[in-house]
Amino acid sequence: MTLSTPVLISASERLAQSRERLRQAMRPVDAASDQACWDSQALRLGMKLSKDAAQDALQPTADQHPYGLVLGAAAVGGLIVLTRPWRWISTTGLLAGCLPEIMSVAMKYLPLQPISASDEHA
Repeated sequence: MTLSTPVLISASERLAQSRERLRQAMRPVDAASDQACWDSQALRLGMKLSKDAAQDALQPTADQHPYGLVLGAAAVGGLIVLTRPWRWISTTGLLAGCLPEIMSVAMKYLPLQPISASDEHA
């Protein structure tokens, strides 16, 4: 048998392989790896504080007037869609604000030793 000859697999073997791939794809994601990814995010603390503040402020309203809260959320969402505030952001301003963070992440992956001219000709 040569390397270019395809290996024939029976239908039942292909079905078993397909089922195993589906089992692997549907397996629950490890929560620890997701938590580690979230812990490295720069806005994690701000999001946690804003979530806690919103929950403290809105919980009494949600308990007493749940439909009013839903209508208010729909009104705020509609206002956001109509005004389109994401179009107000300047691209250069956004880049200037994000550039230090991008550079700090990029510096982690650069080599630590400088490349000298003698290394290039070796």
